[in-house]
Amino acid sequence: MKKFITTITLFGVLLTVNLLYAQDAEDKVLATISGLEIKQSLLDNIIEDMPPQYQQHMNKPESRKQILDKVIQMKLLSAEAYHLMLDKQPNIQDKIESTTEQILASAYIRHIQSSITISDKEVKKYYKKNPEKFKAPEQIRASHVLVKTEDDAKIVLYEINNGKDFAQLAKEKSFDTNKEQGGDLGWFARGRMLPEFEEVAFKMKKGEISDIVKTSFGFHIIKLIDKKEAGIVSFDDVKQYVKATMIQEKTDEQIKTVMERLKKDLDVSIN
Repeated sequence: MKKFITTITLFGVLLTVNLLYAQDAEDKVLATISGLEIKQSLLDNIIEDMPPQYQQHMNKPESRKQILDKVIQMKLLSAEAYHLMLDKQPNIQDKIESTTEQILASAYIRHIQSSITISDKEVKKYYKKNPEKFKAPEQIRASHVLVKTEDDAKIVLYEINNGKDFAQLAKEKSFDTNKEQGGDLGWFARGRMLPEFEEVAFKMKKGEISDIVKTSFGFHIIKLIDKKEAGIVSFDDVKQYVKATMIQEKTDEQIKTVMERLKKDLDVSIN
């Protein structure tokens, strides 16, 4: 599963926070880096700057610990970026203002990623070794005509059964937003459509036309265009995703190693 907030995402949040926050005399010190204090109010400011739907979750102790870890990581990686003189690169110099630490920490992560090479052979091996990561559910591609009354649906069904083109009828009589595409809903797995709609659609055969299906939206006539059985996504379809995943995993491993070294070198203390 994906982490709730990734390193890069949290750096994006930190970019919006003024790190020169007010120093409260009673502000609890959460950690120190070579004597530099990281205080409670910094975490408060970061969480307050997040979207409202995240704030309650991120105020939990385990989430606040995650944020603190990322703040420490940002500061340590930015220090390492300074050590490597990444701040002297023209594309970095243009961006450095009050957000120096975040810019440099992100630059250091990109620096790590630029040194990682993944061969096609390694990608193929990862794909074969982790089939559970590339499972695809059963999917169907369907079209429909959506009308407001059952009488209208009966008329549409009569016209279809007497040879009128399904897509043309959708353009003429459907009130769904995809009417101009002939009612084409594209590919979808279970859980995307209303239960009453899916109950019928997933039992249909390719090319089959349904009877009238009632949902809260109205009355549907469904045509099943195609079907894909559940299975493993082909290697060609996920090759670039696999490569990106491997680069991210190797990046995380290297960051973990660097962080362990920097915490010792820069005397990090977490309360």
